[in-house]
Amino acid sequence: MSLNYFSILLSKIDLFGKAVELNFNGGGKSRTRIGGFFSILFFGFWIWSIYDVGQDIFKRKNPTTLATEVFTENPERMVLNPSTFSFAFGLEDPIFFSHYINESIYTMEVVVKQMRRQKNADGSVDLIWKDIALKTEVCTEAHFGDIAENFANLQLTQLYCLALDQPNLKEVSIEGMYESDVFDYIQISAKQCNPGTSRVPCGSDEEIEALLGGGGYFAIYFTNRAVNTKNYKAPTHRYRDVSFTMFGNNYYKEIHMYLNHLEIRSGTGWLTTDESSQKYVQFGSIDETVALKQKEGSMLDFQIRTGKIVQVYNRSYIKIQDIAAQANGLSSVALIILLIFVTPFSNLKFYESLINELFDVRILKDDISKRKGGDDGKSQGPDQGMKMTRSKTMKKEPVKKKRKHKTSLELETRVDSKPVQIEVIDSPKSFLREDTNEYEQLKNGSLLNKTKVLYRTKEKKLFLFILIYN
Repeated sequence: MSLNYFSILLSKIDLFGKAVELNFNGGGKSRTRIGGFFSILFFGFWIWSIYDVGQDIFKRKNPTTLATEVFTENPERMVLNPSTFSFAFGLEDPIFFSHYINESIYTMEVVVKQMRRQKNADGSVDLIWKDIALKTEVCTEAHFGDIAENFANLQLTQLYCLALDQPNLKEVSIEGMYESDVFDYIQISAKQCNPGTSRVPCGSDEEIEALLGGGGYFAIYFTNRAVNTKNYKAPTHRYRDVSFTMFGNNYYKEIHMYLNHLEIRSGTGWLTTDESSQKYVQFGSIDETVALKQKEGSMLDFQIRTGKIVQVYNRSYIKIQDIAAQANGLSSVALIILLIFVTPFSNLKFYESLINELFDVRILKDDISKRKGGDDGKSQGPDQGMKMTRSKTMKKEPVKKKRKHKTSLELETRVDSKPVQIEVIDSPKSFLREDTNEYEQLKNGSLLNKTKVLYRTKEKKLFLFILIYN
């Protein structure tokens, strides 16, 4: 008993059994012309959806972008040159707020300050400083490279820029923080004219006090970057930015400008996650400190440092497998909509074909003279009747087309109009017998549009429900 039960259980959980299917007219489906028409519409929509979704694999205008901020204790080296970060700086007078260059009033000095931490054997740490002086000159549009037009409306002849002809200008860099082992930054110092060191005679105390005594501004114009992740080839755009701060010769101010690393990572593969990376310089933030007493030799120090934040944009583009998935989703929705409209008609045509395959429906006319004006086969006379016989074969007989002139008393027709449900309870070895009262109603046509004929057999019952049409 247990062995038999185990065999039955094994049979029930078989995942590799062959599916049993019934074929209709040599195929697994009942197919219609209207179904074929909507199938063409469906395939057209599927092709369009692949094109609509997949064109971005070439245009690459709609990436999926993830922006993150990464903190780093020791910022990496950042090279500053006209192609990465350009800047112009100077003072404004407190009366007309216009820039001016006048060495008899003030001078500007720019140095790269480098600090290295050296750890000694006894555990102490020495700070080793080195200053690299940079030459300055009056600004021109050539100092700003491909965005010179953005600076053309400034008073460039009254602003300072780094001299273009000095050695290693393209290698000027900043790196790290004060607490890092390597710390490099650029410092711009605004100094009041000193008669002992000035190359030109200094202005009078009244002139100097009128311009530097308070209310003047220090300004720095610089290039910044905006991010446009939809532009595949040029994801950043350079533009002119500016920062102002007040200063005076009776106190000291130190300003820190932090530049952040900007990295844009792009997935370039059509199937895999191949990645490329582009790095830029972007303005981060500014902070200020103020001392209420004047620092010897300097009114203001403006320091350009690296920030601790790395702004990262990850761009991922649609891939071939994504196109297939999205197109399949759109097509599934379209298929459901088409099924709602087409399925009832397909079922209708299937039952029509099935009943025509199983039965011959014949209209008998005993009096040919009563067919006058009834060439379409629809006239109903008292001598007319209907005979339904079981087809001897399962092969579908061709439909005979109606002709205008009939010579036979018997007209063969097919089922193709209004539905009447006939329930046939039959077995292959039995013969049909009719219910007398309902058969009489079937003969005179009163039953066709409002009821059904029930047939029974003496043998084992096999139920078959068929929709036919009159």
